[in-house]
Order: sequence, then structure tokens, then C-alpha cells
Amino acid sequence: MKHVRITRLLTTATLAVALAAPSGAFADVATETPLADLALPTAGSPLPVDPTVPATPAPVLVVTSYTTSADRITPGSAFDLTLTVYNATSRRADNVVIVLGATGAGGDAAAAAGLSGGLTVLETGNAKYIGSLKGQREDTVTFRVIAGPGTPPGTVNVPVTVSFEHAGARQEVAYTIGLLIEREAAISLVSAEVPESAIVGEPLEVSFEVANAGAFALSGASLSVEASGAVVTEGSIFLGSIDAATTEIIDATVTPESPGALEIAVILTYRDDFGREQTFRATRTVTVEDQPEIGPDEAPEEDGADDEDGNWFVRFFKALFGLGE
Repeated sequence: MKHVRITRLLTTATLAVALAAPSGAFADVATETPLADLALPTAGSPLPVDPTVPATPAPVLVVTSYTTSADRITPGSAFDLTLTVYNATSRRADNVVIVLGATGAGGDAAAAAGLSGGLTVLETGNAKYIGSLKGQREDTVTFRVIAGPGTPPGTVNVPVTVSFEHAGARQEVAYTIGLLIEREAAISLVSAEVPESAIVGEPLEVSFEVANAGAFALSGASLSVEASGAVVTEGSIFLGSIDAATTEIIDATVTPESPGALEIAVILTYRDDFGREQTFRATRTVTVEDQPEIGPDEAPEEDGADDEDGNWFVRFFKALFGLGE
């Protein structure tokens, strides 16, 4: 029974080949290529496909950190902005270019929209060429940047574009870094009325005048007088706000407690644009002397003794009634 089934299968396959072949082709198939030698696909086997070379993944370049040469970025002041770029893969990236700002169409750095928030790149363009960056390596670029005068305070998001070549194709990755723009207050001490010397235990009057010489008002302001080694009376006032180009005065009483150099300070405390407490401080030095000592032969005369002896009216009555020599 098994032999009959195999014979029928071979016969059916031979007829199918004969019907599908053109005239005269069946003889070639039957004579030159035996049916047993034909490679027939078995059930469940995949169809053969043309082999292709898998694409190599592109390198991954990341802006890992950035630093500024100035602790505080203020309008009108230039600073250095340094970016660190790291190749996080083992594959090399070629012709690496760092662009500070968003690139234009096609990645053209010359068509960049520029920096946001009033920032401007100085001395060079906004593109820096690194070259090749090997895998697991990093490199840095530095831009000279300035926040233009009148730049409002706040946070500025600066786009950074990293472009490179790999496998003959240009790749581009966009990042964003944040910078903090702050306004710097201009405060000055206009006058300080403080004596050069004082005596322990004797109060002395002091007066300070402080000016807001900046172009904007200061909020949450208060004035105070402090002195280490002394008692300060009425040495603090709350101002609230100090308008631009105005002055404030504080008067206080300071009583030294010990001899030596006494530093008397006036302190202006206020809030900046981000609500942080800032302080202006100015000092003046007073030389404090100890109380003079009184010897046994230097007893103070009673009050009014000289006046009484020198008054002719008193002397007249004393002579009249025999009350004095």
C-alpha cells in the first residue's frame, strides 16, 4: 500500500511539470533532471531570500555637562560657556560639529535662529568643529556669550545641536541647556555718622544713609545696625521696598561694653528676583576706651560749692549774720 501511494505522488508531480513546461521542455526535465533530484520545499520550511548586510547602529553623542565662568550671569556681562560632549558607544563619530542654537533647514548652522533670551555669541560663530570622536571618549567646546543689556531676569533655555557623520550619512541630535539670568543690585553707603572714639558704658549716637543706586526697586528690604560687644538700641527698621535712585536712613544708639576696637555695621537685607535673601553690609570702626580711674586725692567737689562761694549775695548774708569767715 505504501508503494502505491509513492508511485501516485511521483506520477502526479511528473504531470504537473509537463503541463507547466513549454513544448519540448518535458523531455529535458525527464531525461536530464530526475524527479528524485529536484529540491522540493518541505512543509514549514521558510522560503529562500536574498541575503542583506545589517545596518550598523549610529554612535550616540550626548551633552553630559556644561559650565559657566561666572557664578552669576547678569545682563551686560560676558562669560564663557563650556559644553562637554561624550560618545556613549564604541563606534567612532566623524566630522562632529556643535552648534549653539537651533539649526536652520538642512542643519545649516549659518541659518540658525540664534540664541534665545537675549543671549549673543561673541568673538566666533555659534558653531564649533570637533572632528572625529572615538567611542567612550569626550571632548569640550567653549563659546564666549553675553546677556545683552536689558535682558529680563529668569531662566533661558538654550538649544544645542550635535551633528556628525557615520557610514556616509549625516546625523543630528538636539539638546537643551538652561541658564539663569540675574539682575545685580547696586547699593552704596552714602554717609556714616559714627564717632572715632567712645567710652565703655557711655552710649553714642550713630546714623547711616544707604542708597539704591540701581535701575530697579528692591523688595522685602530692611535696615539694621549691629555691633559685636555692644548693646544696640532701636537698631532695626523694616522698609518693605526701596525704589531706584532713592536713599534710606537709620539712627541707632550703641553702648560699648568693653574697651578696644568696636565695629559698627549697617546691614541692608532684600529679596532678589528669585525670592532669595541678599545682603549688603558696610562697617565703621570706633576706638573704645575704658572709664578713667579717680584717685583718692581727686575726690570730686560737691556740686555748686564754687558757685556758692563766688556769689556776692550769699557772702553778704554770711557776713551780716556771722555765718562765715
